Amino acid sequence: MQKTLDRELADRRTKLQTLLSHELEEKELERETELLQQEYIEYRNNLQRAVRDEQMDRSKVANVSIVQSPTRGMTPVNPLKALEILIGILMAMTGGLLTALLFESMNHSFQNGMDVEKNIGIQVLASIPKQKR
Repeated sequence: MQKTLDRELADRRTKLQTLLSHELEEKELERETELLQQEYIEYRNNLQRAVRDEQMDRSKVANVSIVQSPTRGMTPVNPLKALEILIGILMAMTGGLLTALLFESMNHSFQNGMDVEKNIGIQVLASIPKQKR
């Protein structure tokens, strides 16, 4: 009986050693898989960058260079306030005049008896005078 137990114990120990070695192999394979995934992502990004650079080379965008750096003027630029005010007043007056003409041209009402006779062709019999206030 003791021999069977010793043999069973030895079998179990060998299986345990095998499992431990398999566990180590599995962890090694997982690390290798992670490294390969990172390498793949890096390769994909490099490929996308290369395609983009090639497209930029085709369209000659990559050949842009700065000819002269920007410089600041010696004297500051002052707005001409009087001229701007004058232009604003002229534009406002022109806009107001055009608006008044537009409304006057759109007004199709009769102003007096002569307008009625001229446009309709009938005689006016009576009219109501305007009240002075």
